[in-house]
Amino acid sequence: PKKKTDKCVNTGIVIENNLIGGIELTNCRKMRIQMKGNVPQIVCDGTFESTFYCMPIEGDERNFPTIVSSNATDNKIYTPNPSPGEDDDDMFLEMIPFQFVSTFKDGKWSTAPAESLGD
Repeated sequence: PKKKTDKCVNTGIVIENNLIGGIELTNCRKMRIQMKGNVPQIVCDGTFESTFYCMPIEGDERNFPTIVSSNATDNKIYTPNPSPGEDDDDMFLEMIPFQFVSTFKDGKWSTAPAESLGD
């Protein structure tokens, strides 16, 4: 089953074990989700200023979630540093895109995140 939350504000959730269905956030703000087990999918609908901490078991990329977002802004995800150096515990931060570009090419529509124009 999925873990569903609706209209939560400033709430933290820790997922210690594996989930079968994933996490669904609807109209939430300032959520903090820490995933220690496998979470196959995160759905963010109308979610703002939320932070996800993804710490898959032994760094197995198959345990990283698929993220589906709609009307969601200022959300970010932390994952283990892809190129650890002296500080193996450092986490890598990425923003979850909230601007997309749709183009028509070769007879079909294709949608991808808008590219950043600077730092």
